[in-house]
Amino acid sequence: MPSKHSTDKWIRNKSDEAAVDQGCYFDPQYPDRVKRFIETYCIQSVGSFQGKPIELLPWQVSELIDPLHGWRSKSGGMRFLACSCWLPKSGGKSTIGAALSLYHLLADGQKYANVVTMATDVEQAGIAYKFAVDMIDQHPKLKNNSQIWVRVYPNNLVMTTMSIARRHLRLDDWRYAEALP
Repeated sequence: MPSKHSTDKWIRNKSDEAAVDQGCYFDPQYPDRVKRFIETYCIQSVGSFQGKPIELLPWQVSELIDPLHGWRSKSGGMRFLACSCWLPKSGGKSTIGAALSLYHLLADGQKYANVVTMATDVEQAGIAYKFAVDMIDQHPKLKNNSQIWVRVYPNNLVMTTMSIARRHLRLDDWRYAEALP
């Protein structure tokens, strides 16, 4: 377990204080792993950054990746199991969301990884999915895990669920998608 000093730095509010009282702590090795994965394997596919690895911005690290992945529960699991990130249009939501989805899908160590992306319509959900597919396609090591499963729920709130291909799933209501265009 990390030192108390490393946890103290991340106490930002009363909820964090209560979490520490319940045995939660901050461990920097977890967000460091996420940052290494994103900056090594996630290649951007649009605009002037096309073909370049993602370079995380300081706010993405300090306000999203570090707190989300560094805070651990008493048992050592992630303290936060869900995240909502609100940014203005063209703020990089789809890119960072796709990169984090791929980390949790491919590198988090979960045997049966499952990632859910929510959007208000199929087009918006498809953008984040396409970014993830493009990232897979552009890196040879990710391309080896190029098959993913996708489920789109037919209602106003679209949830795109991606599961790693090595997971055995029934095909009745799942649409098989290859991560190659």
